Amino acid sequence: MEKALCPLNSINLGHNGYRTEQILWNMQNGELDFKQAPEVVMLLIGTNNADDRNFKRVHTAEQIFAGTKAIVETIRKCHPETRILALRIFPRGGDNE
Repeated sequence: MEKALCPLNSINLGHNGYRTEQILWNMQNGELDFKQAPEVVMLLIGTNNADDRNFKRVHTAEQIFAGTKAIVETIRKCHPETRILALRIFPRGGDNE
C-alpha cells in the first residue's frame, strides 16, 4: 500500500487491529501534527469495533458513530480546511453483522 500511496504524496496512518478509541488517542497525541494540512483525509474506521470474532467487547452502532464523530471533529479542529471522506464500514461476516 505504501508503494501505491507514495506517488500521491500521501501517508497511511492506518493501524491493523485498532479501534476508534485508539485512533482518536493517536490523533489527540501528535499523529495529526503536520507542517502542511492534508487536502483530503479518507477514513475507513469502525470495522474492528464491530468485530465479534476477534474482540470480546463489540460496540453498538451508536458507539461506533460517536467514535467516528469524535475523530472527524479532531481532524476538523487541527485542520479545518481539510476535506474528510468517511467511508462506510465493510461487513465483517460475524454473528452480529
